[in-house]
Amino acid sequence: MAKLKTTTQTEPKEVPGADQDSLSPRIPSVATPTESSASIMEEEIPAFAWECLKVYPQYKTLYIDNHGGVFSSTTPEVIRGSAKLYENPFYQP
Repeated sequence: MAKLKTTTQTEPKEVPGADQDSLSPRIPSVATPTESSASIMEEEIPAFAWECLKVYPQYKTLYIDNHGGVFSSTTPEVIRGSAKLYENPFYQP
């Protein structure tokens, strides 16, 4: 015979300093391009994508998916799926 679990209801706690205005959805601000866009792009590249870009210095741009799949820019979208396009900082013509 199994033991029945009993649940107790607790009242929600109030967060100090929180009011209705802070709980409403906010519209995200749009970043404007600046002169330091190259440094921003380097920060946006995830570590796994950075390693993939190092391996292929002969490509100016590469598509990389979340699973580490690497695709050239000529690969059809049907094959590359949801891969993101990255500009290769290690590109050597």
